[in-house]
Amino acid sequence: MEMTGFTKQIIDFQKTSFNQTYAGVTALQDYSETVMDTIVSQTPWINEESMKPVNDSIKIMKSAREEYKKAVDQGFIELEKLVVSSNS
Repeated sequence: MEMTGFTKQIIDFQKTSFNQTYAGVTALQDYSETVMDTIVSQTPWINEESMKPVNDSIKIMKSAREEYKKAVDQGFIELEKLVVSSNS
């Protein structure tokens, strides 16, 4: 097997591993948010005003998670270009 094919397989494996881990972390975080919302909705002394910082933090976390995914995806694209161009 030529080195480009082997290197492409390694990159594909790493990309798949990252995507699966990312999907798992995303599912866990989303589930945690759902559980928290359920608990908070059943707790009468926690009002909307006191939940605002928590909800703001969740929005920031989701945005940061999406930006991280975009950066890693772009990194894989650049890595694949580098491998292809170095063997051309």
